[in-house]
Amino acid sequence: GATVSGQFWFDEQGLPSHFEAMRFYDKTSQLERWYIEIDKDSYQPFGDVIIPTCARVSWLLHQGSFHWLTMRVTDRSVTL
Repeated sequence: GATVSGQFWFDEQGLPSHFEAMRFYDKTSQLERWYIEIDKDSYQPFGDVIIPTCARVSWLLHQGSFHWLTMRVTDRSVTL
């Protein structure tokens, strides 16, 4: 039942370059800016779809940027 929102930015080719949203940060108990930067050189075809295979997730806190996670897609299989 939660609602979330964020903004996507796109490059000249129409590919996503980054994403920003406000997220609850448990260390401050407040909403903080969350930034996902997509590695522009990581786009790979998976079947008929081209997706980014590497992204860096950071919290943009008042005291500075906190690198939280680097994501890498290594294959196209999905496990539920």
